[in-house]
Amino acid sequence: MASVEGMQQPPEISPLLEKTHPRILVVDDEPSLLRLMNHVLTPSEYEVIGVTNCREAMTYLQSGSIDAVIVDAVMPLMNGYDFTKILRRHPLFASLPIFMLSRKRERADVERALQAGVSDYLVKPLDPSLLIDKLNLTLKSPQKDREMFEIQFPEGVIDSTIQMAANVVGVSESGLTLLSAAEMAPRMSVQVDSPLFKEIGIRIPICTVVSSQRLDHSHQVKIKFVGLNEEELQRIRTWVNRESVKRRK
Repeated sequence: MASVEGMQQPPEISPLLEKTHPRILVVDDEPSLLRLMNHVLTPSEYEVIGVTNCREAMTYLQSGSIDAVIVDAVMPLMNGYDFTKILRRHPLFASLPIFMLSRKRERADVERALQAGVSDYLVKPLDPSLLIDKLNLTLKSPQKDREMFEIQFPEGVIDSTIQMAANVVGVSESGLTLLSAAEMAPRMSVQVDSPLFKEIGIRIPICTVVSSQRLDHSHQVKIKFVGLNEEELQRIRTWVNRESVKRRK
C-alpha cells in the first residue's frame, strides 16, 4: 500500500481482530465522546476504534481496514478540517466517508466543512439515532435500517427547485426523495427551494446527494440534510409524525 506523507507506519491488526462489521474510526480529544460512540455504535453492529488526535488516526488509516471516519472539528495539533483536506488529497481516501462533529451550527461552518471534503456534518450534542441512520445510508447497509417515517407524496410537490425542476416525493428526518429529469452525482451539494421547509418551520437546509436511480422516465434521487441542529431536527420529526397521522385517518 502506498504511504501518505506525514503518516506513520500503521499498527498491525491481529488476525484475531479481523473485522466482522464495518469499522468506524472516531477521532475526538474528549474521552467521554469516544465512550459514547462506542456505546451507541456497537449495538448497531459497527466496530469502533477511538483515538484522541489526528496523527494517531493516520496510523490506523494506513491499515486499510477503516470503513468510515468520524472526526471532531476542533482539536489540538490538527483540526478536523485540515485532517479532512489531507485525506482527500490522497487517492486512497478520496471516497472514504468522513463525518464531522461540531458544536458550531451556522451555515458558514457547515459549508466550510463540505468544502474541506467531509461527507456529512453532525451538530453536537450528538443525536444517536440520526448518526446511525446517516452511517447506514452512507455505508449502504439497508439491513441495519431502523424503522423511520417517510411521508410519501404520490402527486409530488411540484414547485421545488434543485438547480432544475424536480418533485419532492418523500420526506424523512434524514433527507428527501426527489423525482428529477436529470441524474445527480453522489456527494454533489444541492439547494432545494421548496415550500415544505416553510411549512415545517426550518430554514432551507444544506443538502448533498446520496444516490440517483434511473426510472422509466425520470431519476429517483435520495438526498440527505447536512448540519441540522437539534431544534430543526425536532421540527422535522414533529411534522413528519403529524403528517403520518393525518394520512392514516
